[in-house]
Amino acid sequence: MDLTTLFTIGAALTVVGIVIVVVAMLLLSVIQSRQKTRVKGGGAILIGPFPVIFGTDKQSLKIVIVLAIVLMIAALTAAMVFYFILR
Repeated sequence: MDLTTLFTIGAALTVVGIVIVVVAMLLLSVIQSRQKTRVKGGGAILIGPFPVIFGTDKQSLKIVIVLAIVLMIAALTAAMVFYFILR
């Protein structure tokens, strides 16, 4: 395959992915606006090895903390594996 073809396929898949995410968000917001529900959630921003964690309740924070730790361990493991392979 030629480099231009691969670039075109990659760009097209990126655009399709963005469109799918936007449509899903719109559909979920329309469905949620019709129901009376309480939204709970949280997130983590990893700045280097330091996570910045936020959430709406304790349960969400616990889940996000566990996921952030798992992600940091996975990143550290991948970095060590690539270091030893490419050394």
